[in-house]
Amino acid sequence: MPTNFTSTVLTLLVIGAVAYKIPFFSRRKLFHISLLQIMYFFIIPSMIFIFLNSYLLAITATPSSHLIALSDFFLTNLILLSTLLAFGGKAIHVVTKTLSETALRDDKTEVGQINKYLHLKFSHNLMYIGGLLIILGLTLIEINHSPLPGTQNLTPQIVRGAVLGLFFVISMYNYTVSRDKYTGRWADLKPVFFVSLICLGAVTFLVQRVDVPLRQYQLLIPALLGMGLINAIPLLLLFRRVRTRRSRSSQ
Repeated sequence: MPTNFTSTVLTLLVIGAVAYKIPFFSRRKLFHISLLQIMYFFIIPSMIFIFLNSYLLAITATPSSHLIALSDFFLTNLILLSTLLAFGGKAIHVVTKTLSETALRDDKTEVGQINKYLHLKFSHNLMYIGGLLIILGLTLIEINHSPLPGTQNLTPQIVRGAVLGLFFVISMYNYTVSRDKYTGRWADLKPVFFVSLICLGAVTFLVQRVDVPLRQYQLLIPALLGMGLINAIPLLLLFRRVRTRRSRSSQ
């Protein structure tokens, strides 16, 4: 299980993404909650937590590399608190999503607007930031220990990084589009981009201290590539804004 942690978790995330596109899961309900939300709230997070805990125990059982000053105690608590943050965001999203599928979706009262805020901006920022901090914590605790036995091939690592980054990017893009305009904006996700930039900077800085091939670690290369793709979004948005302004001024 530990040697296949990254691939297993990414497979679960891809399954969740595919299920999002299948109408059956969103239309069929159990206890007034769609099967899709039950999958997102109960099944997938529970499985990911089991694999995460197993991998965390496997890493901490290896000799320490003493490459970074942060202790295992701090990093483990960072991972667990980030897991709680992401799961709490998902719990809020499930409840508010269920309410938004009623007449409350078009409710312009204070209650309707609060539900919309919690459903969109608040819960999504919690989930994305929690996910990024989990990746950061696991990557740092990997660097803090000797790599697990077994040589990691570079090509699968690159593929995992691309899948990880695209999962975040596509998920955030879906947040900004909706058929009925019940949607958010890229600007709502500024905290996510800020945290992602800090995470990328921290991992990039610590990479310089690693004295073994980077591919020996399961998460290091995927984390760098995934966070790199996420941080490319603000640059693309800035480029689009500049191009739009130039086209308007030339008219």
